[in-house]
Amino acid sequence: MNTSSNGQHIARSRHLEELANAAKRYTFREILDVTEAVAAELENISISGGGESSSTELILPTVPSTVDGGFWYELTDNVPMLWLRQGNYQYRFNYDMLKFVGDTSNALVAYLTFDNSATAYAGGNEWTAVGSPYIAQINAIRDNALQLNGSSYLQCVTPLTFGERDLTFDCYACIDSSTPNFSALFYANDGVTSNNRVGEFHFGNNGQVINLGLGDAAGTYSQDTIGVTNMTNTLHHFALTYTHANTTIRVFVDGNCLYTKTNFAIPRMARMCYIGSNKHGLGQFRMKVTIDQLRFFDGVALWTENFTPPTAADYE
Repeated sequence: MNTSSNGQHIARSRHLEELANAAKRYTFREILDVTEAVAAELENISISGGGESSSTELILPTVPSTVDGGFWYELTDNVPMLWLRQGNYQYRFNYDMLKFVGDTSNALVAYLTFDNSATAYAGGNEWTAVGSPYIAQINAIRDNALQLNGSSYLQCVTPLTFGERDLTFDCYACIDSSTPNFSALFYANDGVTSNNRVGEFHFGNNGQVINLGLGDAAGTYSQDTIGVTNMTNTLHHFALTYTHANTTIRVFVDGNCLYTKTNFAIPRMARMCYIGSNKHGLGQFRMKVTIDQLRFFDGVALWTENFTPPTAADYE
């Protein structure tokens, strides 16, 4: 499975959980754990024959395949496959896809859809609205989107911990051309009000370019700009990924990688986080913007090469 299709399977992970929960005996995580154990046991096993017909049913804890919510395993060409039944339909998933979906579901620490609320959240974090942001259908990918008018923003109640692991930030946004320079779509720091830039994380705009500011473990701050065609007054999909193994940061706009920064390690620490504002919500750095489907993953870099941005159907 290539990186592009991987990214488009993220939102559908919820469907897999629903299917697994229908089994009533096992959670999605338990099914994944069993499948992972099976994959490990099968590493040195070979099966005679080949082709699609080379299929052997595995003897594992299952729910009968004839009932709604049933699941069972097969070994096809030495690859463990999980089958799930929902109603009259059967679904088959290989281990790699299950593992990807499971890892990604666990890594999703913030997900604001803005469909029904300006502060509704997923991932166990809670956000506070400042300055009366609201939701409306303007520039929404589906249902509604967050509307920030230049005097409003969101602040995470409890700090988010990230760094020293892969990460992904992405959202759809339409930045108004009147937005002040150095405003931020997503901003995080250690919560110290002084100019302490240890671990600072700033992803926003500077006029007609993206402004990316990062502070390392020693407080050394680097700042780069990334040119974007029709940067303002146009709806774009923005994404930033960090691959910790090779300390590489990438910035994507509408699925195209426009920037790569190597040899920069993002330190792991708890950070105060803001959406639509920079530096603890100071007024001069607040953004006039529409934001939709904002997600933050701690533990997975969804994209390392160009991809097709998610559509409304991918968020269902």
